[in-house]
Amino acid sequence: MSSHHALIWLDHRSAYVIHLDRETESITSVVSHHGKEHLHHKADAVGDGNIKPHADYFRDVLAAIGDSTEIILTGPADAKTEFLKFTEQHQPALAKCIVKVKTLDRITTGELIDHARHFFSMLKPRLGPHHQAQ
Repeated sequence: MSSHHALIWLDHRSAYVIHLDRETESITSVVSHHGKEHLHHKADAVGDGNIKPHADYFRDVLAAIGDSTEIILTGPADAKTEFLKFTEQHQPALAKCIVKVKTLDRITTGELIDHARHFFSMLKPRLGPHHQAQ
């Protein structure tokens, strides 16, 4: 199911994409190819020392979004920010559909649906994209 509204919750290991309309919702889960393995950076290597999630994972999340036109991006810590930057680079038109970015720890899917319904009921018609971090 693809719909006008989508809420994404993601961390570096998994993502949930919730599509909503007035009466129904559907949830798609996407799992990172990294799984739960603990990744270490090699000493004396070039870079900041942090292992980034595979681009394939973010591409899978983008595919799960479909043609939603209003998207709320949630999750803990840095994954949502990295996903936003990836989306801005690889699908700028879709990045403009992200109307809110919010820090949200892992919660149940029922709670995610409640948050999505609340967030979208609070949105007024958009004049343009606005990225709000909370």
